Amino acid sequence: RSSPWVMGIFHNNEVDVAGGTEDFDSEAHLAALARTDLDHTIQRISRSYRILAESPSLPSSGDNPISSFTYAFPPNLCPPSFLRLLHHLRRGGILGDGAMLQAAPDDRHFKRDLFLRFPLRHCESMMGPQLWRWREEKIENDLFSSHQHEQSTINKDTEIANDELFSKKIHFKAIPAETLALWDDVILIADLYDNILIWHGHGVDNEKESVQLAMNATKSLVADQSKHRFPAPEIHYLREGESMSRKLTSRLAPSHKDPLEQQVALCPDLAVLSSQQLESVRNKFRYSDTTGDDASFRQWFWKVASASAKVSEVGRTLCESDYS
Repeated sequence: RSSPWVMGIFHNNEVDVAGGTEDFDSEAHLAALARTDLDHTIQRISRSYRILAESPSLPSSGDNPISSFTYAFPPNLCPPSFLRLLHHLRRGGILGDGAMLQAAPDDRHFKRDLFLRFPLRHCESMMGPQLWRWREEKIENDLFSSHQHEQSTINKDTEIANDELFSKKIHFKAIPAETLALWDDVILIADLYDNILIWHGHGVDNEKESVQLAMNATKSLVADQSKHRFPAPEIHYLREGESMSRKLTSRLAPSHKDPLEQQVALCPDLAVLSSQQLESVRNKFRYSDTTGDDASFRQWFWKVASASAKVSEVGRTLCESDYS
């Protein structure tokens, strides 16, 4: 099954990456099996937890009006961040498929080889993008003060201050790597491990002093994030509307596919946008793919973890020890 791929069959000359379409088809098949096994593992954990949750010996998780994950997945596994990371892993350059990958087969082999060799902290960075947002200081402060509810994946602030260049502190907010983060008036920094993308919304005026200071701080953040990293990441500067912006949008989870009320629940910062700003964000995706080929995080999780999920009929849990 997928275990030969996981153990590096494509890195031991058993498959020639230049050997023709059959080799690529085999690799795609094994990657699909790996995604299925990953899904089945999530399903088995969820089903076991549901059984335990019915036991009176299990402490109550309390009332949470927006988080049904509490009752579907063990809270000690930190569902919001852990599951999002797995979702990015299965749709990204290591296990994903389709045109969205934008990577040559040999580049994917190289990335997989690094993933198998690197320590855990590097692997976590390769599994999914890290995303930071910069907004005008007054606007962002208003957002912080009026909206205190934050998910565990986004409760870290990154401060960059260079007293030799300027006295102000520039704040970057860590946020979920979702398509609904593409606001008009923000600068986004996406760390994909092998690439770092700096994206400007079309409402950002590069001539303003505050934006120039933010760009100086961005360079400091990028340098700090990538120092001593191997291989050194490529840095790309993107502007909304440019064709190369797909480098970023293709790696963000498609949260725009979720129902409107769920969009705000999973991306709480949307609640502080004006109705006009919110409509502008949603309209960016009015011509996007509406099929289930690239599911949002919510769509994927509940397809896998719901009681009626059928992954168990074809998948194999990674909790099993026998992979012979």
